[in-house]
Amino acid sequence: MTPTSTRAPTPTRTSTPTHTPVPTHTQPPPTDTPVPTPTDTPRPSLPGTETIPIGSLAWGIPWLPLDPAAMPTTYYYAFNVAKPPFDNRLVRQAFALALDRQAFVNLANELDYAQPRPATVFTPPDTLGRDLYGHVGLPFDPGRAQELLAQAGYAGGEGLPQVTLAYNALPGHTAMADVAIAMWRDHLGVDVLREEIGDWDAYLERLSADAPQIFRVSWRADYNDPDNFLVVFSWREGSPRGNFSHDEFEGLFERAAAIGDPAERQALYIEAERIVCQQEAAVIPLFHFHIAE
Repeated sequence: MTPTSTRAPTPTRTSTPTHTPVPTHTQPPPTDTPVPTPTDTPRPSLPGTETIPIGSLAWGIPWLPLDPAAMPTTYYYAFNVAKPPFDNRLVRQAFALALDRQAFVNLANELDYAQPRPATVFTPPDTLGRDLYGHVGLPFDPGRAQELLAQAGYAGGEGLPQVTLAYNALPGHTAMADVAIAMWRDHLGVDVLREEIGDWDAYLERLSADAPQIFRVSWRADYNDPDNFLVVFSWREGSPRGNFSHDEFEGLFERAAAIGDPAERQALYIEAERIVCQQEAAVIPLFHFHIAE
């Protein structure tokens, strides 16, 4: 589970950041568990579009092989949910709804990111097996964003504490920040300051010691399974960055890891995504892309 620093991105290895001082996650060995005979029991209706047939997913973790030449990766902004104003989920939701993901994909294409696609959930569709863009999470809706910010007590951005976006200062990340800051200004009436940190190790230390209100990260798969993405928000490996903690999410995440049936696991992961990216808006997924190892 490797985060990424993403140097001025190249289609190969966008200078992969490490999410925290990167915890090493050893890829689980393949299991020899025999695959049960499929039944004709109808599956519950799921949101989004199937990208990988459920019968293609293995019983166990990981449920898909990993192509080292095209490793699924997520580019996103995270909130420190312990710092005002982002200790208020209405404010977090408003900031997410104010960003047009397609604009970030357009820029990612110009910057030579490999196969970028817009995201409203954390786990890429070629890992989850379903494309949930616009079905789960918070899609671009500036009118709704303004309503929620007003409900939080900051109509038109009035009275909102000063907000800072931090990122490791590479040209591509600076360009992404320019897009985000302009949208927050245009759609919410909020002027966001920027904190550029040029040294990657110094950036990681900043995030670990005192994560800013909003900060940029990328996360790539070490093994191709939703477990390797959503663990970012779990206490399994220590305190999640951004101080996010949610008992219902934790229960869904651990239940999914204990189940072999891919259909059951997928449904649990979708509900976990709904909590992280929609209900609590702990992060703003911007786009998914591929990098090469």
